[in-house]
Amino acid sequence: MTADRILTRIVTGLVAVMLSFGAAMAAGAPGGGPSEALFIIQVAALMLVGRLLGEVMLRVGQPAVMGQLIAGLILGPSVLGALWPDLQHSLFPAPKEQKAMLEAVAQFGVLLLLLLTGMETDLKLVRQSGRAALSASIAGIVVPFVAEAHRDSRFVKCP
Repeated sequence: MTADRILTRIVTGLVAVMLSFGAAMAAGAPGGGPSEALFIIQVAALMLVGRLLGEVMLRVGQPAVMGQLIAGLILGPSVLGALWPDLQHSLFPAPKEQKAMLEAVAQFGVLLLLLLTGMETDLKLVRQSGRAALSASIAGIVVPFVAEAHRDSRFVKCP
């Protein structure tokens, strides 16, 4: 048995245990309020599946972020919710308080991603292509505004 198969079986077992534990914790949460244990399981499941699919994408020559995005789709209502809705609802329950905890961490992650992107920006390259980048940026803002204003002026009659 190869190391990849062993790792796959270990990870599959861990994911199954985490998901079943998450379902049990969600069912046993007192009063339907937010559960910190379920939050930890949500974060662990997202990180684990994201990391695994990120590694798979790297092996096929794609950026890891592609696998992480696919992991979000797989764990969300589009795939897991369609194939196994009870598991998806028990892992990611509907109460606003539970969603707020995960959304706060997600927003913090986006902030860190933007910080990392800014830190890795090559300012020499920005200076070299500054005029083209500025033109594309302005066009990306102005063109949609003008198009929307033109569309609205055709449908809205001014007295």
